[in-house]
Amino acid sequence: MSELAENLGFIYTRYADDLTFSTSSENNENVAKLMNRIKNIIKHEGFIIHQDKTKIVREGGRKEVTGIVINEKLSIKKETLKKFRATLHQIQRDGLDGKKWGNSPNILSSINGFANFVKMVDPIKGEIFKEQLKEINKKYGFTPSKKIIKKIEKKALIVDKVEEIKEEEKPKKKWWKLF
Repeated sequence: MSELAENLGFIYTRYADDLTFSTSSENNENVAKLMNRIKNIIKHEGFIIHQDKTKIVREGGRKEVTGIVINEKLSIKKETLKKFRATLHQIQRDGLDGKKWGNSPNILSSINGFANFVKMVDPIKGEIFKEQLKEINKKYGFTPSKKIIKKIEKKALIVDKVEEIKEEEKPKKKWWKLF
């Protein structure tokens, strides 16, 4: 995929099964060509493209990779942060019963993990959440495991890579994202 992308003037990045291709606005005639070739490769290899996750983002659109918005600076969607803030408030006010964040059955692990994710992407906002969580964690006796801490460190490396790629793309005017 990397060679195909490069030959058509794209930068290819991947995290797990998320494929991202970016290019400058001068290269928009190759977007359809790349999409068709990528679809053929994915089909040939026996995979299925998740159509709801397939996006082409042009300049001015929200550029998002693996849940991180990468427009001007790394951030997380405002809507997601607002929901998270509300979840923490509800837990502080009403307790853990009936609360859910993410796919984990353990709400405390989920909210602590997400707060750490936010801190990696936006240290100031993340620290605010971490402070809020100190009270919740103390009240419910939660201490993150070493396994969780290792996962957080691994994700921090991914954020660093996204930041590095973003720096490489700075001179380009438009950005495209194809999944």
